[in-house]
Amino acid sequence: MVAILMVRLFRLLGLCLAAVLAVACDKIPLFAPSQSTITLTAGQRVLPLNASVEVTAVVVEPSGTPVQNGTAVRFSTTLGRVDPVEVETRNGVATTTFHAGTTSGVADVRATSGSAGGTSSGTGTTTTTATNVVTFTIGAAAADTVTIRTNPSSVPASGGTVEVSAVVLDANGQGISGIPVTFSANHGTLTDIVSVSNANGVATVGLTTNVETSVSATAGSKSTATAAVVTVRGTPAIAVACQGSGSAGTSCTQTVGQPITFTIKKATGSSALVSAVLAFGDGGTSALGTLSSEVTVSHTYSS
Repeated sequence: MVAILMVRLFRLLGLCLAAVLAVACDKIPLFAPSQSTITLTAGQRVLPLNASVEVTAVVVEPSGTPVQNGTAVRFSTTLGRVDPVEVETRNGVATTTFHAGTTSGVADVRATSGSAGGTSSGTGTTTTTATNVVTFTIGAAAADTVTIRTNPSSVPASGGTVEVSAVVLDANGQGISGIPVTFSANHGTLTDIVSVSNANGVATVGLTTNVETSVSATAGSKSTATAAVVTVRGTPAIAVACQGSGSAGTSCTQTVGQPITFTIKKATGSSALVSAVLAFGDGGTSALGTLSSEVTVSHTYSS
C-alpha cells in the first residue's frame, strides 16, 4: 500500500514538474542564433518633424535561412521613439514604426535579437555588420541649402510690403516640409520672425519697408548664401526740353504760328510710368504713353 502511494506521488510530482517547465519555456523569449544577420530597411530616410515611417528588420540565421517564427527582435533609437519596441518575427521579418518627434537631428535606429546585432558581453565588439542600423535625418538637420526671394523686388518711395519666401532643400534638391525658418532684415518690419516650410519646402513672411532692405533666412545650421535685397523705386518724374527758332537752336522762343519741338523722356531714377500726357498750356495735350523711350512732339501756338 505504501509502495503504491509512493509511485502515485512520484507520478504527481512528475506531472507538476512538466507543467512548471512548460510554463517556464513559454515565458522564455526566443532569440536569433549567434552570428545571425539583421538587416534594417525604411522607405524614407529624411523626415520632417513629427513624421513617422515603418522600419523592417529581416533576420537570417548563419545558414542563410530565416529565423524561427516568434524570434524576438528588439528595436532602439538615439532620437525620437520606436513603437513597438519588441516584435516577434514571422518568416524572418519583424516590423516597427519610427516616430521622429519634435526635435531636429540624426536618429540611429538599431535592431537586436540576443547577441545578433548587439555586442559581445565584456568585449564591446559587434557580432554582425552595420546592416542592423538605419539612420534618419530629422527636421532642420536635413537642410542642405536655403535660398530666398522677394515678390516684388522693390517698393515705392512712400514704402510698401513685399512677400519674402525662403526655400529649404535637402541634399537631393528636394523641398523639406515642416522646417522652422528664421528670417532677419536690416530694416523694416517682418510679419513673422519664424515661419514653417510647406509641402514644397517654402516658408513665407511679409516685409514692410520704405528704404533699401536686405533680408536673409536660416534653417537649422544652414543660412542663405546671398541675401535678397528690396530696393526703393524713385518717384515718377520726366524731363522736358524744347526747341524754337533761336539762333543756337536750343531756345524755347518761337514766333506765333511757328512750331516748337518738345523732347520728353523719363527722368533718371524715375520709377516706371503707367502713362504720361504733355499739356501745352493753351488747352492742347499730347499722350506720351509710358515713355519707355524718348518722345518728340511738335506744337504750334496761336498766341
